[in-house]
Amino acid sequence: MFDTPILYLIFNRLDETKITFQSICVLKPKKLFIAADGPRFGNQYDDINCKLVREYVLSSIDWVCEVKTLFRERNLGCGKAVSEAISWFFKNVDEGIIIEDDCLPDASFFLYCSELLHRYRENSNIYHINGSNHQFGLKRGYYDYYFSTYSHVWGWATWKRAWACYDYNMYDLDTHSKSVFFKKYAPLELMNEVKKGDVDTWDVQWFYSVLKNHGTVITPNVNLVKNIGFNKNATHTNISIPDFIRYSRDGNLVFPLKHPVKISLNLRADKFTALFVHRIIMPRIIDNVFKKILKFYSKRFI
Repeated sequence: MFDTPILYLIFNRLDETKITFQSICVLKPKKLFIAADGPRFGNQYDDINCKLVREYVLSSIDWVCEVKTLFRERNLGCGKAVSEAISWFFKNVDEGIIIEDDCLPDASFFLYCSELLHRYRENSNIYHINGSNHQFGLKRGYYDYYFSTYSHVWGWATWKRAWACYDYNMYDLDTHSKSVFFKKYAPLELMNEVKKGDVDTWDVQWFYSVLKNHGTVITPNVNLVKNIGFNKNATHTNISIPDFIRYSRDGNLVFPLKHPVKISLNLRADKFTALFVHRIIMPRIIDNVFKKILKFYSKRFI
């Protein structure tokens, strides 16, 4: 059985849940937390499918473990539902893995997270462990992971000590956004939209919280988590698959892990993420240049 606590986030997508929850069933964690937002008001699809998803997950737990649930009767929306579920998780545990119903992890993802949660437990500068890698197959260094500024949340892990800095309302965004550091690394337009309430989410605030505290993030040198949720039923990913997902290189890690000898940010990787994922420091007038660069990378590494 698997010792590291897991928080599994569900909603109304039965097909995706049936696929992704199997990775947890195979693992058989000793402590499993399940959180679900409630159906949207007047939405008959939600009324039916939220119930079916919850029933499926609970009926699939066929091993002895500690199960805790946070099932909402009313819909809170993505931002409040997920962030409050993570806060609930860390009221019960000191560290753990968070995965959503549309994220399909490789088996090595869980072992990787567990080992690094333990290894960097006492290092207060490390805030987040990514499961995703969006480097188009480029390997960063000679080790199984590298250190970054960018947190991704399609399968990730962290500590209670790090989540304590979470700032849902981004109160001091105006102050931080004036700094050179934020202008270099942060998707400020998106952050402002979230702060104004135009976008209902929680992960942008987490990225902001890590960034403003100059937290260090761990990223695997291969992509360990596939997002299978890009379809019409999704809340935020009901669009075509973006290029940084299309050109990701999925893989697995072999143990024992090869650990970096020192903790230092991989600035080349961060610049790549800024350009190709968040499209930071790229005026609209050079959009055609961006597309040409993207085409070059797709031919070279895909």
